[in-house]
Amino acid sequence: MKGEQLLLGFAPLTALGQDDFQVAPCNEDAVRWLESWPQWPLHTAVLWGPEGCGKTHLLSILAQRHNTNIRTAAELQRDLLPLDAMVLVDDLESLQDEEALFHLWNATKEQGRFLVMAAREAPSRLSVKLPDLHSRLAASLAVGIGQPDDAVLAAVLNKHFQDRQVRVPPDVVSQVIMRAERSFAAMRNVAAALDQAALQQGKPISASLARQVLQQFSESEEADHGPENQR
Repeated sequence: MKGEQLLLGFAPLTALGQDDFQVAPCNEDAVRWLESWPQWPLHTAVLWGPEGCGKTHLLSILAQRHNTNIRTAAELQRDLLPLDAMVLVDDLESLQDEEALFHLWNATKEQGRFLVMAAREAPSRLSVKLPDLHSRLAASLAVGIGQPDDAVLAAVLNKHFQDRQVRVPPDVVSQVIMRAERSFAAMRNVAAALDQAALQQGKPISASLARQVLQQFSESEEADHGPENQR
């Protein structure tokens, strides 16, 4: 069964948590879905989208709202099932014990609780061997999040600079958007690194400094992930 895509006409979510969540066209359906609780059509949902698109941040917002914790799928065990009113499971790709998630899905349904999970793939496309679990995941509500476009990334980057009381020329923003990882998290990290580099070198942030810092980011990623994951 194919997961449903939820489209609701609710107001955007107010930013919560330590870092503001940037509402954008790529994630507004997911944000509106959060605002519609508890009128959800199903007790389970999967937030899905590429790495860095904000899935974990949205789970964190739910965790704050419902006074609960986020567990990764790798942490699930059959004899230790969390049964808070809102159960949050991140990184479904790390799932090791399929029976544990299967029992958790059934337990939350039986007890009238909500189960919200996050994955990089739509639930119907997840690599799950247990047929009963696969069918349950595929029947869950699928809430997709896309990658932000250039305008959204630029707005996020500028906001991080503003938070740091730093003014940068447009060519710096263009450099970052062109060369950095296309995620909200990357914009935050690059802004912090540029601010620190400018302070250490005692000069303002410029396009040449941006190229230098972004080259360091690229070399660090290559060292961490190896040639097979180079951009």
